[in-house]
Amino acid sequence: FTGATGLTGSIPFAVTQLDAFRFTWPCVSSSSLRRATTTRVIVPSSCTGAIPTELGALTGLTDLIFRDATGLTGTIPSHLGALTGLKYLSFAGATGVTGAVPSQLGALTGLTWLDFTGATGLTGAIPSQLGALTVLKRLEFTGATGLTG
Repeated sequence: FTGATGLTGSIPFAVTQLDAFRFTWPCVSSSSLRRATTTRVIVPSSCTGAIPTELGALTGLTDLIFRDATGLTGTIPSHLGALTGLKYLSFAGATGVTGAVPSQLGALTGLTWLDFTGATGLTGAIPSQLGALTVLKRLEFTGATGLTG
């Protein structure tokens, strides 16, 4: 779609499953993120706006870090549950992220670290599906005062 003008709406998630899928997100210093080869995304604290659902297509990711990204808004996309290669996922200090923890994160059975420390915008019950994360070495909810369970 390079050079296409006048396009509106969002990218259908099915398009993100193409092997050569790339997308640009201004919050990440890389000019483009490639589905199969990007392994680590660290979102800077200066980032603002919603977390793009397209991140769920980066199946090569092992680390996804939103630590102290207080300008992020909206919910955690359920599509992140497709990142089955993830080992490390952190929303620590991402106070603008709101809503429930998606139950789809329970599909991330390779996770060794899941951190919601200080994510005060999250609300609701901690999904029981997180019980499937049997290789976790660290699961942190300290200060995520809106979560229950």
